[in-house]
Amino acid sequence: PPRAGRKHGREAPVHDERNAQITETNRIETLRDRCPQCQAPIRGDRHMIAVGNFVYLCMPAHGCLVPGHCMIVPSDHFNSTLQADDNTWTEITNFKKCLIRMFDRDDQDVLFVETAMYFDKLPHTFIDVIPLPREVGAMASGYFMKAINEAESEFKRQNTKQIKTIPGKGAKGKIPPKLPYFCVEFGATGGYAYAIEDERIFRNFARNTVISILDLEPRATRNPPDPTWLPRFKDMWAPFDWTKMLLGETPSGLAAAGTPS
Repeated sequence: PPRAGRKHGREAPVHDERNAQITETNRIETLRDRCPQCQAPIRGDRHMIAVGNFVYLCMPAHGCLVPGHCMIVPSDHFNSTLQADDNTWTEITNFKKCLIRMFDRDDQDVLFVETAMYFDKLPHTFIDVIPLPREVGAMASGYFMKAINEAESEFKRQNTKQIKTIPGKGAKGKIPPKLPYFCVEFGATGGYAYAIEDERIFRNFARNTVISILDLEPRATRNPPDPTWLPRFKDMWAPFDWTKMLLGETPSGLAAAGTPS
């Protein structure tokens, strides 16, 4: 009957939309079940260094450029740190502050780099942490500006706006959460962020820039870490491992300097 037909016509789009939502939910759950970053703290990944309640610190399984290169990774599956909740941000900040102290004791500067893009593929974001010799760290900002300008020229883009960041906060409050972006911070002095329009420019951009700065072999982006690097890093990190405070302990490197928060 016509009334039934009209009712069915109204319900069909709703039914199709519901099926599409179910399909998308299943896709997201499957991707997360297969996500190495989501599974790493659960399975006790061999590259793990320290685990907080919401964030963990690990060594890259591939593309470990120099001794001390590590990654700050949210335990929950966020496509960017801008999507992260306050608890996650607190622990990200704790890791940053303690890593700065650790590398400072070793007379090194440190880069914090996040590249958040390809959101349609639901990536699990992370922050690359790359130590640099003092003399190189002092010039790192100039190196990155030059690399971005050269990349823009190659892809015929101009006038990308640099946005200064608040130290320790990355792109938080500077880039809209749904926009892809690149952010680099230079230790405790802050840095800058870019809203990405052409994602081709920033594929492996940060690691390739560091390879150029340190004159490393191009294949370094694919190399597994030297097996001696992880135990050496853990020894360096132990006095600054703020996650021990979750168990009521105070690491020696934090006792004199105070808590990271």
